[in-house]
Amino acid sequence: MKPTPILLKQLENEKGPTDVSRQKALVSKYGFSYHQAIGGLLFAAVTCRPDIIFYVIKLSQYSTTPADHHFLAVKNSYRYLRTAIDHGIIYWRKCPQEDLPDKPPPDLRNDTESDVSLIKNAEIPTAFVGSDWAGDTATRKSVSGTTLYMAGGPIIYRSRQQPTVSLSSTEAEFIAALDAGRSILYLRSILDDLDIDISAATDMFINNAGARQMANAQCPTLRTRHLNLRYFSLLEW
Repeated sequence: MKPTPILLKQLENEKGPTDVSRQKALVSKYGFSYHQAIGGLLFAAVTCRPDIIFYVIKLSQYSTTPADHHFLAVKNSYRYLRTAIDHGIIYWRKCPQEDLPDKPPPDLRNDTESDVSLIKNAEIPTAFVGSDWAGDTATRKSVSGTTLYMAGGPIIYRSRQQPTVSLSSTEAEFIAALDAGRSILYLRSILDDLDIDISAATDMFINNAGARQMANAQCPTLRTRHLNLRYFSLLEW
């Protein structure tokens, strides 16, 4: 579920009512509470629907004073989930498990352009990183997106707004890579506690040449000396 830039701009520009009576009128008009609807979407996003997490996080920012566009966007999100009710996360197994329900296997999406096709070994975690540089027109802050795959499906995924305004797409991607690095360290520590040996390095895919060069060179460049030093802890991991 990928919202268009036009839709995101509409959500950011429209301001909802501040007085309680008009807010109640909106709830009566659409027949549901915005807060409760967002809670249901967050539950679905966190448990098994990473495809909606960016959109849901965006909609949750307007929970205080939602407007008509925000209510309609929430309704469209539930319509999307209803049409894609059979979608979810699928994990691979080396051998069958006898106590699983006797049901036919789901139809896997055959998408050669999917990021999953980059995974060479399902037993080793693989990270994918991205950001929308200055995507929020109200604050001009970027949103980081991180997904860690293992056993053929995402096991850690998150989307959050970056704390500072990035001056370039390279900076936004590098900050997103730092978030991914933290998640990788956290995952590898859990696997170590479970006595699952992961001796190979974890691949991290970044779709920004400048951020990749900074990480591979292990030093800041002339254009990134303004970055906070704490972001360069990624180079030590």
